[in-house]
Amino acid sequence: MNETFAALSVEMHFNVTGANKATGTSSSIENFSGGNTVTYNVAADSFAVAVSHPSLSFSETFAPANIAPSSNTTLTVYEKNAGDRVFIMLNPDDPELDLSYVTFGNWTNVNRPDSSLGSGFVVFGVRTPASAVPGTGSATYGGETIGTMTDSGGTIYTISGFGTLTANFGAGTVNGDFTKTAKFNVLTTSTTPWRDFTTTGTISGNTFSGNAATKDGRLSGTHQGGFFGPAADEIGGVYRLTGGGEQATGSFVGKK
Repeated sequence: MNETFAALSVEMHFNVTGANKATGTSSSIENFSGGNTVTYNVAADSFAVAVSHPSLSFSETFAPANIAPSSNTTLTVYEKNAGDRVFIMLNPDDPELDLSYVTFGNWTNVNRPDSSLGSGFVVFGVRTPASAVPGTGSATYGGETIGTMTDSGGTIYTISGFGTLTANFGAGTVNGDFTKTAKFNVLTTSTTPWRDFTTTGTISGNTFSGNAATKDGRLSGTHQGGFFGPAADEIGGVYRLTGGGEQATGSFVGKK
């Protein structure tokens, strides 16, 4: 038995010019209608990730035999092709977030012949029926964000932080506040503060979308999100930010 989930998707790709260095960075974002999917094969306990963006595509199946030793109770790390094709998925039963209906995955594809790298995030799960999204009242969701960033010098970082998103169902609006955002340099293993950011958007059925911007005004962009669970119990989304020679892409998930 297979179950296919339409996914929100955001990608970033660049040419690798040296140790943890990138040039020619570009990115794009797709909503649930973009044709990006994650298919779970129950019998094989495998995940097939199929992502297609205007200038980048990725398709791979990851099974239990591909699970890497670096996996833990929070994240399952799948590796193929000597680590050139990777899928890191937030475990649905992660004890910290305790999500039941939504999760995210981060895929990476290294192309050795031309030294290019593509990386992206997919958010997927059991979506709330549009008819079950409340028409009145409001709800606040707490969760986390994780993403990828390149700075003006081309250094590549992983970014992470905490988020609170408030949905005003009566007004049809959403507002997100992402704080304690930090960047991690894989090469030096150092973590330093990055830029906190906000999102503002409007609700349409069981989805929402709008703008995103860092609080210092340096970067701006867009986000796409959706409600998950039988009664908008959880949220998930992706974002893309650019400005000042920096680019950032990532995902966020949370629950009431």
